[in-house]
Amino acid sequence: MPTTRFKFYFSLFVAFLIIMVNHFAGIYQIYWLLSWFDIPMHIAGGFMVGLFAQTGLDHLNINKKRNVCTILFVILVGVVWEFAEWYFGATSGLGLVSRFDTIKDIIDDIIGGALSIWFWHFIFNKKNTKIHDKQ
Repeated sequence: MPTTRFKFYFSLFVAFLIIMVNHFAGIYQIYWLLSWFDIPMHIAGGFMVGLFAQTGLDHLNINKKRNVCTILFVILVGVVWEFAEWYFGATSGLGLVSRFDTIKDIIDDIIGGALSIWFWHFIFNKKNTKIHDKQ
């Protein structure tokens, strides 16, 4: 089983890849050319945040309710991200379309967080094949 340090560096590597894709997508206006491009980016962002949450929980030796904690942390970061987009003017306002997009983005974040839980259990902890919380 990989060490916590390896898991942290792997999470950093994933973060670096996502940041680079986001950077180039901004430069080449991919978000405006492909209206669907934010969906995989939010899923990837949720995955990245979930990996960092799992790494932190490993470091703190927290095993109870770790899946719930991971998803809640992903939701928290997703909501803060959406608020920052609104605050800095990256969204069109408080209209119905903007609210729908915000909800969709947070759902995409949660999907990414759930994928990170799956990845953590089946890739990093091969001996633990169940995804339920340990009581």
